[in-house]
Amino acid sequence: MKRFIFYIIVISIIIFSVLYISIQDQSNVRLLAYNTNNIDLINQDVKNVVVKYNSFNSVLKEANIRLPLDDDFIPQGLTKVNEYIFITGYYENNNSVCYVLDKYGRIINKVDLNIKSHVGAIAYDSINKLIWIPDEDGLLNAYNVDDFYDKKMVTYKYQFTDLADELISYKDSTKNSISYLTIDNNYIYIGSFSINNNS
Repeated sequence: MKRFIFYIIVISIIIFSVLYISIQDQSNVRLLAYNTNNIDLINQDVKNVVVKYNSFNSVLKEANIRLPLDDDFIPQGLTKVNEYIFITGYYENNNSVCYVLDKYGRIINKVDLNIKSHVGAIAYDSINKLIWIPDEDGLLNAYNVDDFYDKKMVTYKYQFTDLADELISYKDSTKNSISYLTIDNNYIYIGSFSINNNS
């Protein structure tokens, strides 16, 4: 009798475990389907990768926002500043701008950068509280980050003129161009994009 009860308990535990795992797998599949099917900005290749990497799925879920940018705005750079998202870009025949969004994708501010550049990148220097954005012909500007939250137009605090001497513009070989940049461990990494030359 004791052996019979022992077998019943073991079989019950096995059945319960199998059912629990099955339910968890089904809920994860439903969650994955919800996350990927409702993100119009993510293409099918990325959705296919999500199936293989669960940790990537959680990141996509957190980033499930649609950016409320103007139709004629051409985005060029994106960085995170604390809980905010900063996006640089330009309009044809107008000054370059930076959108400041909250974590839900709502526009907090739209800042005129007072330059006409393709602003190919943006990086946040958390140590010095500066926003770094490229200007025309190899110039690199550093702005006070606090200005972006409430001012409608900003002016750079520092401008560096010799950081992009060897970075050829992809549109004009007589000019220099910073196409992307990032900050890591007190270093700024800058690069170029070229159609005809090595970047």
